[in-house]
Amino acid sequence: MKWAFVVFLTVLVSSLLNQIIQDYWLANNDKLQKMLENYQKMLESQQQNQDYWQANNDKLQKMLENQQKMLESQQKMLESQQQKQDYWQANNDKLQKMLENQQKILESQQQKQDYWQANKEQQQKMQDYCQENNKQNI
Repeated sequence: MKWAFVVFLTVLVSSLLNQIIQDYWLANNDKLQKMLENYQKMLESQQQNQDYWQANNDKLQKMLENQQKMLESQQKMLESQQQKQDYWQANNDKLQKMLENQQKILESQQQKQDYWQANKEQQQKMQDYCQENNKQNI
């Protein structure tokens, strides 16, 4: 009977130890499961953060590209305006030269007209003189 009691106690102690070990591992397992869940949540949160910042970076990149295109467009517009300004300045210079030449032509024509007017007046004086002289000679 002692032997049976010892076996009974051994089985009971063994069973209790197994239960304690099983409870320990179950408690540990629950803690590990909770840690894994928290770690998974942290990874998901990090992925969301990474996705958020990647989306922001993509938006910023697109904004920079659009700004670059806008700057290139403005540069082309400025170059076009400069070309137009150069064109009109060259036209103005040509027109100014034409006006100067026209003024010289007008001055030359006025000098010729003054010359022929003075010549005509001189001829009239000469004609008047000749007529007066002819009258006196008659």
